[in-house]
Amino acid sequence: MTPDKPSKAPAGKPTPAHSKPKPGGNGIPAGGQGTFQAQLLNAGVPMDLPPGSSWQWSDDDPSSTITMDPSDPTGATVIVTVPASDTASQLILTAVTTDPNGNAVTGTLTVPVNPEVSVFTVVITQTA
Repeated sequence: MTPDKPSKAPAGKPTPAHSKPKPGGNGIPAGGQGTFQAQLLNAGVPMDLPPGSSWQWSDDDPSSTITMDPSDPTGATVIVTVPASDTASQLILTAVTTDPNGNAVTGTLTVPVNPEVSVFTVVITQTA
């Protein structure tokens, strides 16, 4: 949802917090990055963050880095980078914000970390 588009959901209803990580998408290859976006929902309907609310992002992989996507001024989109040396098989990405009632709302996503893909080639050189 774009920041200038009005919310479809009324602001007064509470949004349930997520307690169990949901399975991720395609994952992030070791040595690569993935882009993720959070969305506040009211009874399943996307809504804008209430005034004064922002997104806080974290994950449980100490090797990864989280960078705000500069193309999204709302802070709802981040880029997670996993170094090639990372040995984790997954990471749990967490986004936290505040609902219109002032309650903290958390969403989590389990993201597979895929082994770095090796590309093998054969080079033939003339020696004589």
